[in-house]
This record gives sequence, structure tokens and C-alpha cells, in this order.
Amino acid sequence: MTSTHLEKSPLQLRNPIWTNRTMSMAYAFLAVSGPTDLVIETILDLCPNLDVQESRRGLNSFDQVYKWCAPRSGYLEGTHPNDTKAFFQHKGWSVVVDFSMCMSSEDELLQHISETFGMTVTVTTQGTAGFASYSLHEDGRLLRRLTALESDVAEEGQQQPSESKIDVSKFQIKAADVLWKAHGLPSFLVEPRGPFTAIHYVDRLATPTAVSKLESGMKTPWWRRLSPS
Repeated sequence: MTSTHLEKSPLQLRNPIWTNRTMSMAYAFLAVSGPTDLVIETILDLCPNLDVQESRRGLNSFDQVYKWCAPRSGYLEGTHPNDTKAFFQHKGWSVVVDFSMCMSSEDELLQHISETFGMTVTVTTQGTAGFASYSLHEDGRLLRRLTALESDVAEEGQQQPSESKIDVSKFQIKAADVLWKAHGLPSFLVEPRGPFTAIHYVDRLATPTAVSKLESGMKTPWWRRLSPS
């Protein structure tokens, strides 16, 4: 997973922006219907390049999640090719916190995940770059993707009923949250509730890269306000 500045293709977003504590509106989640243990097992089966080093259950707050994950992830405060992911349940959904911000653009992976679990929803946003994306896969097919980079909005697939609540031509972070919540998921703009499970792994296909320095000063998302350990 390489790290490049978002300039031309928002679907190639690879910036480890979590490391800058004043970064604006940086979020990346994936949600499927199923138990967390099965979701973790499936992702690892689909990604044999990921070698799990350790895992941690029973993290009761996102503060605890961040303190455990940050030193173990090259996208946070650790070194590449180390990375982490965190998982929590919301009703029947298993939600993945994707610190790499890469999963939403991995179409083949999302297709395979949706073959196992059915409906698979992703959101990725980054306010400073004016980037937002929402995708919906089911049964191995992309049903819908909306991608915004500043004022440019790209559409793929068929319009969904939940889009009646937004202006697609002005799709951005708040609209992505509306579509995410339409699936019965909690707003990604507020801190999720645990308990959480986290895994630390080494990505054997990753290339160590320097963290890009992006501009700061915008509204800080809740996990950027947390103190590192």
C-alpha cells in the first residue's frame, strides 16, 4: 500500500492522514452484516499477504483502541509495513475501522467480501482534500459508488432510494454520513461505542513510505483529538 498525495484520482487515496492531529474530517469505515470474528477471518483469508502479529479484545473505548493501534500502525505512529484494524458491532453490523484508508478502493476485495456477507458498505472522507466516497456492494457486484473531489462528483451504478435525502450533485462528507446512516449504522462523525477488537498485522506487499505532510487547521475528527500512548 503506497502513500500518495490525493491530486488526480480520489480512488487512489493512500494518505496516512491520521498521523496529523489537526487533519480535517478523516474517516474510513467498512460495514457488513455478520459477527466480528467471522469478518476478521474472512478478510485474512482473502488477504494472505497479511501476517497477524497479535490481537486485542475487550477494548472498551476508542481512546483505548487508538492507544493500542497507534504504535503498531505505519499509518498512525508506527512503521510500515505494520498496520492495524479495529472492529466493533452495531446491532447486526460488524464495522471495520480502516486506518490505512485503502479498503474502499479495493474493488476486488469488496466484491469478495460481499459474496460472503451480502451488503457491504464503505465510507471514506478527508475534508482538507475535499474528498468523500460511499460505496455499496452486494453478492459480488458494485451496486453504487459516489465519489467527490472538491466540486467534482463521479457516479457509478444505480441510484439508491436513500439518495432521495441528499443532493447527489453536491455529494460530500455530510451526504456520505446520511447514506451510511440509511443502512441503520451510527453516524461516523461521532465516536463509536465499544467493545472493540483490534488486530496488528504485517502487510508483506506494502512498501514503506514517508508520511505525506498535508495542510491542517480544519475541524478535527474525534479520533484525532485523542492522546497517543
